[in-house]
Formats: sequence, C-alpha cells, structure tokens
Amino acid sequence: MPFVLNDDNYVNTYGFSVLTSGIDLSAFEDNPVMLESHRNDADYTIGRWINLTAEESRLLADPEFDEEDEGRARKVKSKVDRGFIKGASIGITFDPDKLLLVAGRLMLTACRLLEASIVPVPSNSGAIRLFSVEGKPLEDAEVREMCLSIQNVQNVKNHKMKKFTISLAALAALGFEDSEQVEETKLSSKIEALAAANASLSAKLKEMNDAAEAALAAKRTAMVDNAIKDGRITADKKEAFLKLATADFALAETTLSALPKKQSFAGSEQPAQGEDMTMEKFQKLSVAEQLAFKNDQPELYKKLINKK
Repeated sequence: MPFVLNDDNYVNTYGFSVLTSGIDLSAFEDNPVMLESHRNDADYTIGRWINLTAEESRLLADPEFDEEDEGRARKVKSKVDRGFIKGASIGITFDPDKLLLVAGRLMLTACRLLEASIVPVPSNSGAIRLFSVEGKPLEDAEVREMCLSIQNVQNVKNHKMKKFTISLAALAALGFEDSEQVEETKLSSKIEALAAANASLSAKLKEMNDAAEAALAAKRTAMVDNAIKDGRITADKKEAFLKLATADFALAETTLSALPKKQSFAGSEQPAQGEDMTMEKFQKLSVAEQLAFKNDQPELYKKLINKK
C-alpha cells in the first residue's frame, strides 16, 4: 500500500502547505532514499521509495525496505506491516521567497525533495524536515519565525497594495507599462485623474454644444422673421416655420425661398391701394402685383371684381 508523502490540502505545524505540483523530484529520483525519522545516517537508512507518483494534490510512493538489514529496517517494516506505523514525511528545501499566500493560505510553491522518511506522525501533521537551499538543516524556531514574518508582510501587502492584471489597451490608456501589475492606489489615482479630465471635457463639450444650438436657434429665428418681413409668410405662421426649421433647416429655407415676396407699388404708376383702383388699372398690373393687391386689400379687391 502506498504512503502519502505529501498532500497540499493540509497545513503542517509550521502553518503552511507544500504545493505538490511545485516539488522538484529530479534529484530524489536519482537517490530515492528512505530514512527513519529524518535521521541522515547509514544506520537509519532503512530502504528506498519506488513507484513515486504525483496524483492531483498528493505525492505517493511505495516503501521498499532493506530486508537484509536485520536491525532497524526489519523492525520498522514489521511495525508498518502490522499497522503500527502509517506515516511518512518529506525532507525538502525551504526558500522563503517561494512561500506565498495563495487564496488566503500560506503555501510553499516550489521546493526540492531531498529524502522521505517513515515516521510515527504523518508529514502534514508536523513531521516535515526542512533544509535551506544550500542543504543546511533548519531549526524549528528559525522556520516558524520566517513563516510568521512572511505571513505578516504578505497580509499587509494584500490589504494595502492589491494588484490587478488589466488589458494592454487599458494599461496604455492609463500610462502604465505593458503587462505591468498595478497597485490599487496607483490604479485609483490614474482613474480619478481620468475621471476629472473626463468631467472637464464633458463640461467644455456641453458648453460648445449649447453655444452651437443657440447660434442655430438664432439663425432659424432670423430666417423666419425675414420671411415675415419680406411678406413671404404672415406672422401667424411663425411658430409653424420655426418648428419646421428645427426639424429640417434646409427644407424650411428652401420652402421660404420659394414663396414670393410681398410686392410694393411704390414708384408704380398704379396706386397700391385706394378707391380709385379700376379694372383697367388692375389688369395693367403684373401677376405678382395683382396678388399683392388681392392679399393686402381684400375688400377693395372684392368691390373691383363685382364691378365687372
């Protein structure tokens, strides 16, 4: 039956887990030594590990005891076979730079497996042996102090300096370097600056739009007022033509331009109004002048027509 050398779902007594997928097995596979309780001594070398397998969160291996060793190897094998010892533990390198908070849990994300031991207490319950990257055994107090220090520092960083990975387009817009992880405070500062700039530009744009609309409204009013002044339309048609000019200025302009101006009889031999208008005089007028007389003096026009 295989032993569980490591399971990264469990936290050891130092307060961290060892990421199974981050364990470098290359050196151990060349020398899969099995010790008793991490004692690096020939007398405590009781066999070797075979069938080393990484299975999801767990690292598994089968023990092969040195049965020619009539001392410790046979004694430990007997206890294992009879179910009195069920635990195994790993001896690994410990690099503080690889100890990180992952999903709120302290995790040793990379290490090298140096040895694995048969122990009375399973590895993730505390019987783990740690070595420096140079191979020097580390004392328990030293490891706990480093773990506590790293956890405190990373908690502060996670609390005060959250980082975000954002798109290249967003980074460029915010003025950051490509693929840069951005601290929350810096990101907030950039966004606040952009928000302020956007508000300023929006205010200026509204001011320009309001000015343009005021100028266009004045142009519409002037066009309709001039049409009334020229006699193209009467004053009661002003609102209707203003609405048309608001909806389609070009159409209103074309329509008003097509209407005839009010004709004046100033300088003409024929009077523009008066009781002395005769049919003979009326017929000598141009069509535009006749229409103007009809519109300006409807009562006289009726009398003139009735005299025929």
